[in-house]
Amino acid sequence: MPAAGKPVFLELHYRCEAPFQISLIFFQKTGDVDNYPVMFVNDKLTWNKIYANMGNSVTDVLANGGKNIRIAITGNLPDSLSTANFYFDNIKLVHQN
Repeated sequence: MPAAGKPVFLELHYRCEAPFQISLIFFQKTGDVDNYPVMFVNDKLTWNKIYANMGNSVTDVLANGGKNIRIAITGNLPDSLSTANFYFDNIKLVHQN
């Protein structure tokens, strides 16, 4: 990840039958693993491209002592569905040095 305060975006193409969440997973100062939600995305049956602005989230995590930041994409299965498909393509982390 770039340094705190730098612009950083997660670019991805997706189509999905249920909502999903983009989060930062990181270690706290205590060694515990924590989750910082960045964006919730609704289901979409056609291909779409999104840019998740992660700059402020990365800055917040680093300012609070977070280390070893990773990106997580997590499906959210609503009660009305027993299964759902999620398709992702062209996943890129876009930033300037």
